Amino acid sequence: ENNALHYLYAAQNYVELDQKTNAITCYKRAIMLDPRLINAKLDLANLLAEKKEHTDAIEYYLAYTRDVNDNADAYFNLGVAYENVDKINHALSAFKKAFALNPDDPNLIQEIGRCYHVAKNYEKALQFYLGALQSKPNDADLLYNIALVYAQLGDNDKTIDYLNRSVAIKNNPL
Repeated sequence: ENNALHYLYAAQNYVELDQKTNAITCYKRAIMLDPRLINAKLDLANLLAEKKEHTDAIEYYLAYTRDVNDNADAYFNLGVAYENVDKINHALSAFKKAFALNPDDPNLIQEIGRCYHVAKNYEKALQFYLGALQSKPNDADLLYNIALVYAQLGDNDKTIDYLNRSVAIKNNPL
């Protein structure tokens, strides 16, 4: 257990020094020596995701969420990691768990919409995108995604409307 803490402190120091590869090695060793280092699993998962090592990040997000099932941010990050490896159904499941814990997060609502969009469930995508729009009315990318969904649904007027709104914001950012 003492060695585990040694590796944990070394990992944290490497993070401070921006030596991420060394930090990852030390976090993994610390967790292997003491699996009760729950927050280290989350720290490691976030570090792996930052380094675009999404498959490994997923492993540690899952390990963390087995121990802590009420952290919406962890589920959100797990969903993003799943999106990055094209596991949209897994991403949607993680985002829904985050949504149950934090139903008012517009970024989370938008990510759920994106998953439905990728899965070609356009009605559900639109429902969540429009929900996110309530809190983010000037998000050009969100408006663009809404336009794309309306295009898929064959509503040309709304497609053009949302596309114009998106372009206007891109050309004149607040």
